[in-house]
Amino acid sequence: MDVEFITSLQQWFEQIVQTPLTKAFPLKLIDLAKSDCIKEMSFYLSIREHFDVVGFNQALQAHHHLPSEMLQFEDIQGMIRGTIDLVFRYQGKYYLLDYKSNFLGENWEDYAPSTLAKAMLHHHYDWQYLLYTLALHRYLKTVDSDYDYERDFGGVFYLFLRGMNGEPQSGVFLIAQVHNSSMN
Repeated sequence: MDVEFITSLQQWFEQIVQTPLTKAFPLKLIDLAKSDCIKEMSFYLSIREHFDVVGFNQALQAHHHLPSEMLQFEDIQGMIRGTIDLVFRYQGKYYLLDYKSNFLGENWEDYAPSTLAKAMLHHHYDWQYLLYTLALHRYLKTVDSDYDYERDFGGVFYLFLRGMNGEPQSGVFLIAQVHNSSMN
């Protein structure tokens, strides 16, 4: 392999792990303790009755800030399988994190919050994070008898890796606590 390419790749990875994920508090990937992380958490969500597409669309529209396209498919029944890239605990709260390698443009501005919001909708990641949040919520209820969604769930991070340049929240899309009636 080309030494220049390897050096460039190492610098990029360093930028990714050193990028503050929010402007509000200085969380960086490099600061996460291994004991507070679950990597590649696989899950199954059981759909005992028919999946309520209308109800899911209503939840998408009413319970978060992204105006989502209406989901359309036949009723389904059975299991949904997924894998969450990273679950971590920070300052007493649980977070989901999903890595994205999407190419949104050649400039850092192409990874600004407004552009990331459009990418979230275009690729239907709003649907994804609702399902991931539900899966994590159900898991935490089984492993932590004191777990309370409103108190303990911090939110969902989407890291658009190509836009992470070391500046606070660059290439980072944060969804604060997801409000969903199924979290009760």
